[in-house]
Amino acid sequence: MTAPARPFSKERNDLDFASLEAGDIVLMSNPWDRWYMRYIIFWSHAGLVTGKGGREAIIDVVREPFGDHDRVGQRPFYQVHHCTYEAYALNYDLIALRVRCPLEVRQAAVRYAEERIGTPYSPNIKKIIFNRHDTDHYSCSVLIWQAYQAQGIDLSPAPFGLNVTVMPYTFAHSRHVQVVAVGTRYKPIPRNWRNLGLILRRWWYRNVLRAPIADWGTEDGG
Repeated sequence: MTAPARPFSKERNDLDFASLEAGDIVLMSNPWDRWYMRYIIFWSHAGLVTGKGGREAIIDVVREPFGDHDRVGQRPFYQVHHCTYEAYALNYDLIALRVRCPLEVRQAAVRYAEERIGTPYSPNIKKIIFNRHDTDHYSCSVLIWQAYQAQGIDLSPAPFGLNVTVMPYTFAHSRHVQVVAVGTRYKPIPRNWRNLGLILRRWWYRNVLRAPIADWGTEDGG
């Protein structure tokens, strides 16, 4: 289902995709995310940059299309696949993370993930929740976690060593990464009472959830 047009939005996200390197991790957040993702976790999805560009720019695992994904014909869903930067440029908030390790290690993580192309998405809730070490099905963040774990880098340590899933937002707080790019699809909004809800939500994401989101700014207006 294609998302409806939203106020103060641009045609595409302004993240500098040209600055990305193999092994970078791109996190996304959108107005159409489920409320508990949006207001408690914020970052709802993750993709792994291949360094190739074109139709194989990002390795992705998407259970089903949300929002504007259908506009770029991203296929196939329900399995590990490649997608273009354009599929990500339709998202509202993006950050790019670079793992603090040599490029060769990041490239090895990409190769690990590419060897899983065609592997299905986790088929049910149980397997989505308890899937950290599974290799016959994946969610987006588990694939990335495994790709770097195979290189000796634990981007999201398991609580009490349990085989529980990896949440995308944990990558943003990992000691092994640095933020290398941020982007937004929002335009500056007029600073007035009618837009107070939007302004307060952005404040919540940045100051309470500690999401390093792009500053979409405000402008005075009536």
